[in-house]
Amino acid sequence: AGPGLARNSPRSQWQGCGNRPPRLTKVNPKLMDCYRAIEAASQQMLEAAQMADWNEVVRYEGACGVLIEQLRQRALTETMTAAERTDKTRIMQQILRNDAQVRLLIEPWVGELDKLLGARMAKEMH
Repeated sequence: AGPGLARNSPRSQWQGCGNRPPRLTKVNPKLMDCYRAIEAASQQMLEAAQMADWNEVVRYEGACGVLIEQLRQRALTETMTAAERTDKTRIMQQILRNDAQVRLLIEPWVGELDKLLGARMAKEMH
């Protein structure tokens, strides 16, 4: 499991961005906690995709959505230091890499699902 995210309980991490202590004392740990929580959830989503556990992929995708919304709300009122912006850039790049890898793993599964649904719909139409 990734940092601060229990393997079988994605909700333990994403119920709130500030629910775990920051790694370092910072001007604004809550906003950075949101970025870190999204990074952790995206890593868990990648690990679930690597195991072809599509139910977990969907759960972590939902977790990311909730965290992103919390991040948006916090970002309206909270600012970051230069060091935090640098850390944010690193985190965002990792999230994008995780997302790209998940998409590569999901494509074959989505293709199979399309085939199954297409066959089912064709059968229902006849």
